[in-house]
Amino acid sequence: MDRVEWQFMPDAQTAMSALIAGEVDLIQTPPVDFLPILKATPGVTIETLARFGLQGIVRMNHMQPPFDNPKMRQGMLHLVSQAELLEATIGLKDYFKPCVSMYGCSARMTTKLGGAPLEAPNVEKAKALFAEAGYAGQSIVILDPTERQEVHGPVLALAQAARKAGLKIEVQPVDWGTLMNRRAKKVPATEGGWNIFISSQTLLTASNPMNNLGIAANCDKAWPGWPCDEDTEKLRTSWAKASSDPERKAIAEKLQKRAYEVVNYIPYGEWSQPVAYRSDKLQGFIKVPINLVFWNVTKK
Repeated sequence: MDRVEWQFMPDAQTAMSALIAGEVDLIQTPPVDFLPILKATPGVTIETLARFGLQGIVRMNHMQPPFDNPKMRQGMLHLVSQAELLEATIGLKDYFKPCVSMYGCSARMTTKLGGAPLEAPNVEKAKALFAEAGYAGQSIVILDPTERQEVHGPVLALAQAARKAGLKIEVQPVDWGTLMNRRAKKVPATEGGWNIFISSQTLLTASNPMNNLGIAANCDKAWPGWPCDEDTEKLRTSWAKASSDPERKAIAEKLQKRAYEVVNYIPYGEWSQPVAYRSDKLQGFIKVPINLVFWNVTKK
């Protein structure tokens, strides 16, 4: 192929209908609700082309109340149900699995250390921690990119769980571009900032403590959310300087334990994102570590 043309279709029903009718050749992230229909459509194939899956991220704003208080972040750790958020993200159990390792469950650095709260969510424990933090009912803004079903779904699931624990949640609908701009703002939520957003990273990125988006805690230089913790950064530096895998593994365990204490971010499990394409038109897809490439693809 000489040319690939991307069409933005925010309405999932429109995109599915276009694929079924042959008006488009591929949907990169087909909504899970439509996968059974697409699987049953002659000429359409559902396939996972990225060898590494994705890890879900719940990211809190460490700079602004109420999540500048570590007790509030620890409360959220006891609140998150990986199963519920994964169900809302991808739906079909063939494509997801809970995993408390910040590095991913298939990574060489994988460990469960520090992740016990995610294995047994406890609303009462969350409520107790919120009370310890002195939470007084202030509004908590969660950014909700409604056109991204794989984010919109877990946002709603998280908001429901948080409300059950007594948090006052304000879900603000935005598009993905607005979310990207908003999350870079360090101002209070009342001035156009935010308190929580949901995102993801590839498991290839997550597997390395130096690349993992959520672990770094170098304050205002960190990924939006801006965790600030000297111990985390010392451990990351030690990991980078380690000379053997056993040494790196031991440091990675200490690092994850510390990251869970600080609650730099909350991983909510991992999944594979299938693509849907017209296999009666497109041939030659090759599997790569991440994302989607069109090398070797031909079109009839």
